[in-house]
Amino acid sequence: MFILSSLLTAIIINVPSDQPTIQAGIDIASAPDTVLVQPGTYVENINYYNKSITVASLLLTTQNSLYISQTIIDGNSIGSVVTFEYGEDADAVLYGFTITNGHSVNGGGIFCESSSPSLKYLLIRDNSTIDFGSGLYCFDANPSLENVTIADNTAGWDGGGISCHYSSHPILMNSILWDNSPQEIYHDVPSSAIATYSNIEGGWTGTGNLDDYPLFVDPANGNYNLSVISPCIDAGDPASQFDPDGTIADMGAYYYDQGSGAGNNEFPISNFKLYNFPNPFNPSTTISFDIKENETGTLTLFNIKGQITESHQFESGNNNYIWDASLQTSGIYFYQLKTEGSVETRKMLLLK
Repeated sequence: MFILSSLLTAIIINVPSDQPTIQAGIDIASAPDTVLVQPGTYVENINYYNKSITVASLLLTTQNSLYISQTIIDGNSIGSVVTFEYGEDADAVLYGFTITNGHSVNGGGIFCESSSPSLKYLLIRDNSTIDFGSGLYCFDANPSLENVTIADNTAGWDGGGISCHYSSHPILMNSILWDNSPQEIYHDVPSSAIATYSNIEGGWTGTGNLDDYPLFVDPANGNYNLSVISPCIDAGDPASQFDPDGTIADMGAYYYDQGSGAGNNEFPISNFKLYNFPNPFNPSTTISFDIKENETGTLTLFNIKGQITESHQFESGNNNYIWDASLQTSGIYFYQLKTEGSVETRKMLLLK
């Protein structure tokens, strides 16, 4: 997951101690330097200017994926957050950031023209465009994406997640594209996206690909970590480098730490005592849980596509909710209990 050998020969430019901004670090860097960015929110729109350099968060040196959400490049809605447009190749690496709040005609999050950069361990969310490619726009470009989550981006025309034009062929592995509008991937002819071991809403042809609700912890509040029952855990390419916990690579920017049993969900371990009985069931099951004193909770039920079937509010204390699924079809369903400080998700099976 983390290759540090390049750091042995490269000059490391620290931001903000050596240079005040990421772009300032890029401007003085040369191949094969690394611009190493401390946690924080950097409101800027950066351009690599054909430099074969690595721009990375502390994820690169620590293997701690929490730095992805703690190191944010915010485009301030005035242009693409990151631009590759001068023939950058695979040695131009962007590693371990949240890319957000970009807005442009094309490529709100990342604009890529006539370039083939390496994009790794990125969360690209909440970007927008007037026309195409609000997450990633490719024009005569072949970037590689490894463990990238592209979610909740909106394009005015096509390609809410990725848009491919003029013989572009981005290569995706171990990545997630979900809840982008109006669709996850758009391409003209002969462009296309090559995806393997990735979870893409609506489906995409390729070895190991999924079309299953990824079960992020709390995407409505910006938490795209994988919950304990996410189908993306251990679903990455088995030939790719294992996660730091020694398990098969997960899909998406964040891996679920099975060694600790708690993951990297940025929520404290709950004491909900959340379960349902019977499970499997037909046609009803009782969902039981505890909510701490002076707190309220929201219980949400949804299907495998992430479509909400019911949502209810509950007060503190011991609660039991009987779910009658007579009108639902057989299959896997999920229920999630969320309070102000905790969230927990469980799986149940309806067999008719």
